[in-house]
Amino acid sequence: MRAAQIPPSTLGIDVLSGAGEEWITLSGELDIATVPPLREALGLCLLAPSPRIVIDAAGLSFIAVIGVRLVAIAHKDALDRGGSLVVRGLTPAVRRVFELCDGLVLPLHGLLDHHSALAPDRARPPQTTPTVVAAA
Repeated sequence: MRAAQIPPSTLGIDVLSGAGEEWITLSGELDIATVPPLREALGLCLLAPSPRIVIDAAGLSFIAVIGVRLVAIAHKDALDRGGSLVVRGLTPAVRRVFELCDGLVLPLHGLLDHHSALAPDRARPPQTTPTVVAAA
């Protein structure tokens, strides 16, 4: 009997900067194998004095608890620096993982964009040329 081959996880990360905000668009799977490139991208975004970060997770098909933890820590770091971090566009399955982790990983209050609270002109990334930080 042979063990099944599990294909490697992939995560696409695009970072757009403009209008005082950093937009991180994710696609694919965020798990233990794909956390390092997102950690790097978030670390660069958090260098600003008052970072304003929007994570568009509409393209995520899966997230592991380690991914939720990374995003929650970045959220806290952004708040500590006088900035903000919000996650929007969650699929129901990915949103469920965030909801299950609330309070277990870190408090997630204020992290998820539940009601599309962004103003219509802020509901999409700035029109700039994307910079690919990592594509695994």
